[in-house]
Amino acid sequence: MVNFEEPMNREENFSSQIFTVEETQTARAVGSGELEVLATPALAAMIENTCMNYLKGKGYVLSGETTVGTNLQLSHRRPSKVGQEIRVEVKLIEKANQLRSFDFSFHVFMEETLISEGTHQRVKVQIEQFLKKN
Repeated sequence: MVNFEEPMNREENFSSQIFTVEETQTARAVGSGELEVLATPALAAMIENTCMNYLKGKGYVLSGETTVGTNLQLSHRRPSKVGQEIRVEVKLIEKANQLRSFDFSFHVFMEETLISEGTHQRVKVQIEQFLKKN
């Protein structure tokens, strides 16, 4: 489950989303571990989703375009159980290559506890051309 949230600080390049950890997102369910806690691959998807939605919401992505993740570096410091809320906060730190490449920093919280941080890069692509690539 995803909830959009008003930015806690009103910076133009900041956004956040709240996710609720679901059973399908546990390490056991995705196959990355044996425990019923938020899987790192699921956490990565939450981060990517927040960055993607930021770019769409700010008008960086037009019809026929999307963004794809090209780099993700994260630390996953604490476990989160099914039902717990996770807040992903992202900040756009660089726009490059004629607004085709976007670098973000992020912090992820469970209540006020930092559970993850890192950086993420997305690149804008033309959907039709991208899907033709092998």
